[in-house]
Amino acid sequence: MATPIPGIPVSTFYMWRAVFAFALVDNMLSIEEQKLLKVYLDTVPFSDAQRAVLRADFKTPQNVESLYKKITNPADRERFCVLARALVWCEGDMDRQEEIILRRVSCLANGAHD
Repeated sequence: MATPIPGIPVSTFYMWRAVFAFALVDNMLSIEEQKLLKVYLDTVPFSDAQRAVLRADFKTPQNVESLYKKITNPADRERFCVLARALVWCEGDMDRQEEIILRRVSCLANGAHD
């Protein structure tokens, strides 16, 4: 019998990496965003290797759109949009770069935030 691979599925992991990268887009991580991301780090069943990648991503922020393109599961793509918007609302303000990214990955319809 095969041993299950620890951690979360690859598509879901890229979704989380994209969420964490999105939090860093404006070069400012609010206390509220930090608390929210810590909850995710503590509760999502990441493997040790996956958790290490996420921590490395904080030191060297990744490109949200590149990570988003690696999300293969449509449900994970939808969840990215929900979580990214939650981060924006948590912070209380959507900056221009965040808005551009959400539009490019189709999380915002044109004119939704104008």
